[in-house]
Amino acid sequence: MKRFFQEYGTTLGLIWIGSALIFVFAFMLFLKPQLQTKKKLAKQAAKLKQEYQQASGTLNEMARGNFEKELAMLKDRVDEFVTDSDGTANLTFDISRIAGKNKVSAFSIKGRNNLEVSKIEGCQTIGESKIDVDFESGFEQFARFVNALERHMPVIFIDDFSIERGRKKGENSRVAMTLAVFVQKRQDG
Repeated sequence: MKRFFQEYGTTLGLIWIGSALIFVFAFMLFLKPQLQTKKKLAKQAAKLKQEYQQASGTLNEMARGNFEKELAMLKDRVDEFVTDSDGTANLTFDISRIAGKNKVSAFSIKGRNNLEVSKIEGCQTIGESKIDVDFESGFEQFARFVNALERHMPVIFIDDFSIERGRKKGENSRVAMTLAVFVQKRQDG
């Protein structure tokens, strides 16, 4: 029986060694080239990823540069629409001068709440100031006055107005207007 196990063990050992040699040969023939290809592809992917990150960084810098240029242009343009807190006092003089040029009579101007800047919903740096204006004029004078106000820089908005017709024929109409201007809020700190 001992001889049987020896022959059986030797045969089994030779089969194992033969199978191992076949597996090593198959590995060398099929799997090793695939592993090498996999390593090459991983290196190429890493290189492409790095190139992509560099390119997207360059594009981000270009986009940031364009954004900064556009932002600077818009900041310059905001002066057409917004005045500072000190400019609102000068604005009343400008409106009085425009009224004088357009020959409106019985002109009076008054800032609401001492030209206090009120909040505008959704705006953190810009507020609104209102000015009440009363005067008497004919239609043509009124139209010229409104036109001059609309062309003023910074822009003056006509928030509300009412016209009361003169009692007698040929008498000027009484006009009451509420004007609004955008004011840059003071930055504390």
